[in-house]
Parts: sequence; C-alpha cells; structure tokens
Amino acid sequence: MQRDYEPTPLPMHLVQLPGVASRTSAAFVEFAAKRLRVSLGDKRSA
Repeated sequence: MQRDYEPTPLPMHLVQLPGVASRTSAAFVEFAAKRLRVSLGDKRSA
C-alpha cells in the first residue's frame, strides 16, 4: 500500500558483464544492491 507522501517506487537493475564473474565483482554487486535497497527505501531490505 503506497501512501500519498511516499515516492513512486523506481525499478533498479544491476548488470554484470559476461566473463567478469570474479569474486570481487560479485561482492560489489551484493554490497551495492543492499545499499541501494536501503537508500531507496525498499521495505524488503530487512
């Protein structure tokens, strides 16, 4: 349920290039996804 004062949810995509599947890039995507969820107010981030 969205309230009048809440911003409209925005779709967000994190894209990884094929062949760049290192542990470092996977860790960065995981780190960035968590921070984006929190900063964009995703209720499912808990």
